[in-house]
Amino acid sequence: MRKKTFALRYLSVNVLLTTGLGLLLSACTTAPEYSSLLDQAAKEINVECPIMVDNETRLDSVATAPNLTFIYYYSLIYMDKVNVNIEELKGYLKPNILDNAQYNEALQDFRQNKVSMVYRYADMEGSFLFEINVKPDDYLEEADNG
Repeated sequence: MRKKTFALRYLSVNVLLTTGLGLLLSACTTAPEYSSLLDQAAKEINVECPIMVDNETRLDSVATAPNLTFIYYYSLIYMDKVNVNIEELKGYLKPNILDNAQYNEALQDFRQNKVSMVYRYADMEGSFLFEINVKPDDYLEEADNG
């Protein structure tokens, strides 16, 4: 039950953030324009950060990178790198993140503009745990087959 609650809260905050992004980005057509709007959206989201996603997860910030890449920085505030099973946690989160990228209406502009998304997780001390990368080939292929 705890994992299901985590996933639902994670997705609800992600929907909230990406709905705002969708409104900001929907009027854009070219890659350079879209990249500029991604930068602006990141600045606006960062004003609201940190945001608690659930009792254990905090969105610390977002950023952009070249080639239409949007990066989410999360902290798992009660997890210690030494005591967490990174592969198990990553295996649990990745399908939820991919499903969100494929089917969340708020990410329609991301899909249309082929934005890559990076989800970086840190432990309670700020030590890097892992990263999940979602590229257009990942979410477009599955959505087309679904």
